[in-house]
Amino acid sequence: MGKIYQGFMRMIAKCIFRKPEFIYEEPPKEGEAVVFTANHSQADGPAITTLYFPQPLRPWSIAQVLDKKTSAGFIYHDEFAGEHRKHKWFWKMLAYPTSWLLRPLLLAVGCIPVYHDRRVSQTLDISLDALTGGSSLMIFPECPEPFSEHVNDFYGGFVKIGELYYKKTGKNLKFYPCYIVKSLRKVLVGKPIEYTPDVRGSSARKQFAESLRDKTEQLALSLPPHKVPPFMTKEWYEAYGHYWTENRMLEYWNLSQTDLEKRKRKKSKKTDSKPKGTDV
Repeated sequence: MGKIYQGFMRMIAKCIFRKPEFIYEEPPKEGEAVVFTANHSQADGPAITTLYFPQPLRPWSIAQVLDKKTSAGFIYHDEFAGEHRKHKWFWKMLAYPTSWLLRPLLLAVGCIPVYHDRRVSQTLDISLDALTGGSSLMIFPECPEPFSEHVNDFYGGFVKIGELYYKKTGKNLKFYPCYIVKSLRKVLVGKPIEYTPDVRGSSARKQFAESLRDKTEQLALSLPPHKVPPFMTKEWYEAYGHYWTENRMLEYWNLSQTDLEKRKRKKSKKTDSKPKGTDV
């Protein structure tokens, strides 16, 4: 039943996200494990790469959407910008069937959970095992800070995987910038930027990430004028943008867990308030 369900959902997804043309400036060598980075473009980036990317991939995905307990809550906040909505109850309800459909598909393609706390070491360990086992990674490193009309600024932490890969294999890991635009049905893959051992420390990793960001922007500018969905919607910035500007993103990522704990406390209070039976 699982394979039938996954096949059916992929068929529906392919009707929504049509197969694009992949254009490489310099394709990876056959069998070479590399890291691809791409613009998120809301759902477009993950959907198109998961469905059609020519190389086998292990995509990175936020851990909360992969966790059965927090998936619906994360979708409510992150995908639906639920706190911006007038009828919040409707979007909270809609988040559950969305989670039931989305989560199994993400797990089926081998998504690697991305943590933003101490468990980030798990993300890096799983990623390193995937690379040394011959699988490439797909990472969407944009952060909420706008950079251009095509792409947001990039986080820098993901570059750490290059350092770990070099320590384990003695080889420089290649990072291929990609630009995805659904409206033109194109995916551009630029020449790789190679990690070298001198890229150490958060400042150097950030500069490396900015090089990938700038190359992604160059790929976008090489195309005819077009519009691409932003990383986050206007509604998200209105409801949740303060988490970014106030440097409280860890609190934002944990909103679904916080909601879960609130529901548990509320349920516990209701249970405690029920009249207890009288001994005879």
